[in-house]
Amino acid sequence: MRAKELKGFMLKEDPEVPSDDPRAERINNFAQWAGKILKVKNLPVVKLSLDTEEAQGNHHTGGYMPGSDHIWCYAKNRNLVDMMRTVFHELVHVRQHELDMIKPGDSYPGSPIEVMADVLAGKYIKIYGEANPTIFEDSVADDWKNFLSEKRK
Repeated sequence: MRAKELKGFMLKEDPEVPSDDPRAERINNFAQWAGKILKVKNLPVVKLSLDTEEAQGNHHTGGYMPGSDHIWCYAKNRNLVDMMRTVFHELVHVRQHELDMIKPGDSYPGSPIEVMADVLAGKYIKIYGEANPTIFEDSVADDWKNFLSEKRK
């Protein structure tokens, strides 16, 4: 696994994610902003992945294991804003871990720690997006339109 330094923050890249993926630096900048908002003491590395098996097999688009040095973020066919919301959600879990809020068995759909991460991610992606409107991109929608137009030919 390669890593490249972006403004003092290490971004690990999945071998399948192209090293020139323009989303990487933008996600890195967002993660630094989000870490400051949440007062995260040890900002983990964001690992972008195209591993569909991992996403489908574990029913998730992001993950953080308490004590880990990285956040896993599924990047295939996802808009930038969606990946950023996932990163913020996982950074909430990082901060919850730092505050000793997560106990074994606490993380399940609808649990208090998951609801908190969902609410904060939803709130702060809107705040960040207001100041950075280009995070709302059309790339996936454009790909879908192109796919449909090709099918009609």
